[in-house]
Amino acid sequence: MEPGVASLRREREIGRVSPPTRTHRLAVLASALYAGSAVAALIGFGVLRGVHEATPRLFPGPFGSLLFVGLAVLLLLLALTRGQRTIAPEMAGRLTLVATLPILIAIVSEKWISVELLEYAYDWTDEYFVDARLSDAIYRLWTGLSLLGVSLLLFFALRGLRRRARHVVTLSRLVPALAIFGAAALLTMALAIGAALAVGPLRFGVSNVPASVLWVGIAAQVLRSAAEELYYRGILQTALRSLLVRAGVPAGRPAQVAAIAVVSAGFALEHFDSTIAPRIALGEALWVFAMSCALGAILETSRNLYLAILAHVSINLLLGLLIPLPMTEQLSPFPPPDIAVMWLFVLLFCGIAAWHRFRSAD
Repeated sequence: MEPGVASLRREREIGRVSPPTRTHRLAVLASALYAGSAVAALIGFGVLRGVHEATPRLFPGPFGSLLFVGLAVLLLLLALTRGQRTIAPEMAGRLTLVATLPILIAIVSEKWISVELLEYAYDWTDEYFVDARLSDAIYRLWTGLSLLGVSLLLFFALRGLRRRARHVVTLSRLVPALAIFGAAALLTMALAIGAALAVGPLRFGVSNVPASVLWVGIAAQVLRSAAEELYYRGILQTALRSLLVRAGVPAGRPAQVAAIAVVSAGFALEHFDSTIAPRIALGEALWVFAMSCALGAILETSRNLYLAILAHVSINLLLGLLIPLPMTEQLSPFPPPDIAVMWLFVLLFCGIAAWHRFRSAD
């Protein structure tokens, strides 16, 4: 037998995959269940915000809710598994309970704080401030501060989340984000001004609100947008993508698309307003889902959380009419804010592609 043929046969024998054992199949099933729990938590707790008043509780008060009980159980499991270093051979490379606990704790703790504790803040602002618009702006500012605080606490306290998310928030990515966003924002404003000049005299304006409401609203939208991006994209999306890969979802585009879709579904469900007409509420939720998917795609294509934060801030300021925009004679924005948002996103993706080409040329 020729040496080349013998070596090839040995390589085939060595690389031959043995049939999966029962233990291996159970490990694969456990890995899928852990990933499924994270997906179910992201989507299910999005629904909870609208129906939390009807959920059962052990006793009155925020500490009597089942959310707090669930959070206590998860923290206990984390404490019990903190020292676990060894992994069973059949779970090597697979998803484990230890790896899944940080994202579950992040989801449950944020929902407990936003659903239970912040209700008291909303009641206080609603009673203290006469102007409903100022009350709403201050409540949004408070929720933004709370979400930012929770996100930073989770980021620094839970090593599993920090390990997965820290590469998208390094300061070296701030300058490219400012460059790409600045160019896209200037081009979007130029397009808006050109469109406004084509239909009539140019004039600018903002929403007709008192100055106090305007500035508090701007601060609230900026802070809330940054906090949501850090939590939903910087923490949850990056963590879920990693978990899905370990659960068996192919790395690369499939895992990225799946993580974006799941996080965006949970984000949209949280914005579903059950107090308005279902058709309008569904349309708004679909718009939020589309914008969330676009923000998730920005993060995955650029690996730059700062760029997603700047895009999210611009969305909220444009749709809230909180920055000067070209106006018609009837003092309505032209072009409509949602059209300006779409222009901005197209230019952002073009900027990301140009940046990647510039980096590859170096």
